[in-house]
Amino acid sequence: MSKRRKTPRAPIAIQVNYHSVDNFLRDFADDLSTGGMFIATMNPFEPGTQLILEFLLPGHNYPIRVKAEVMWSRTKLTSTDQRRGMGVKFKDLSDSAREKIDSIIKKYGSAP
Repeated sequence: MSKRRKTPRAPIAIQVNYHSVDNFLRDFADDLSTGGMFIATMNPFEPGTQLILEFLLPGHNYPIRVKAEVMWSRTKLTSTDQRRGMGVKFKDLSDSAREKIDSIIKKYGSAP
């Protein structure tokens, strides 16, 4: 999977609030990049689902709020190092949010 990645990632865990048309949820996310993130959840949404995400990065005072789309979901585990969840892609990430995420990637390193 790492060969498909286009942007560096930070392997940090952050709390993320998100909602779709019918649901409001709170889970933890990691594998953060300027392109998106992985949200660990027992009940991932189907690919194509549109979400609104809100999360606070370490060292920052204001949360990032961004639209996102579920690109893939994992409900069945094929190995012990996998977790249930979904990969989401940010849509229309602001320059300010991009700079905040870039600073976290530089601080915490890039995941392979």
